[in-house]
Amino acid sequence: MPFDMDYYNSRPFRISLQLTYHCPHRCWYCNQGQPYRVTKETVIDQIGEKEYIRRILRLAGNKKVWYLMFGGEPLAHPSVLPVSQAVLEAGHTIFYQTNGTMISRIKALKPWREQINFESSFHLGTYSKEGIRNYMTNVIPKLKEIGGTTKLIIVCVPTVLSWNLADLLRLIPDVRFNFVEFYGTYENRQYPMAYSDAERRKINDLRKEFNQVYADSNDLSRLNNKLFCKGVKCVEQSKLLRVNPSGMVTSCNTPVGNLATDDISFSDGPPQGCLSDVCGCVSMGYFSCLKPNAITLGRYWELMKDAYATDTAVPAAV
Repeated sequence: MPFDMDYYNSRPFRISLQLTYHCPHRCWYCNQGQPYRVTKETVIDQIGEKEYIRRILRLAGNKKVWYLMFGGEPLAHPSVLPVSQAVLEAGHTIFYQTNGTMISRIKALKPWREQINFESSFHLGTYSKEGIRNYMTNVIPKLKEIGGTTKLIIVCVPTVLSWNLADLLRLIPDVRFNFVEFYGTYENRQYPMAYSDAERRKINDLRKEFNQVYADSNDLSRLNNKLFCKGVKCVEQSKLLRVNPSGMVTSCNTPVGNLATDDISFSDGPPQGCLSDVCGCVSMGYFSCLKPNAITLGRYWELMKDAYATDTAVPAAV
């Protein structure tokens, strides 16, 4: 089927600002791979806060865009408030991926509530049930005071799946949930491959109850959180810029310059074929590559299972 240009045109241009690698939360299964780094120095320290703001706003051009702020813990960076305020005053939208427990640092942003959204990466597996209950009843309401929409990212570690999780989540109405597989080692077992059939059913049941269904858990487990889509037209290749803490700028995963040197070459033209051998995230790859090409994860698996058997990419296979 032809690439869905209506879908492509409906997707916003996004600029992802990884303000810092530092994170104080110490989740034992951090999916960023380098939790709570000791170093906190970033490109903001190198070029100064005002210049950083000028350069990240210039990346948007004349468009109103979504700025995605994450880390590490974005609220842990001392410049998060002035950077956020500048973005909001320019008329852009912000999505914070944050634990949320440091929310008081941006409480001055309440006047821009309709432009603010949270994707709270609250890792349930590091808390007791009582700690989770306190978080649901104390932290989430504070997020909802400052942001227009709130989504809670639930990492489905085995301990969490053993609870009656749905009862806990029903404590917080008007919050969306994103249930993601755990990728890592737990009790000497490698996940997500080690999920039992009962655990996979529970993940699917949670997704159905809380309206987050785009794939079957079996599909996600078999794909091991990566897609081989090189050469396939992709939304993100021309609609996503990433800026890491050192200032490197990439178009999706393709380097296009550095904020520190102010040397960036990027054009948000028509959809381009993916340049990466492997898309590092199934959920992103699904919405940016498979969905606009009308391919389900189940169909993708049938087309690509031989590539997974040998762990080799097949360019433009789908």
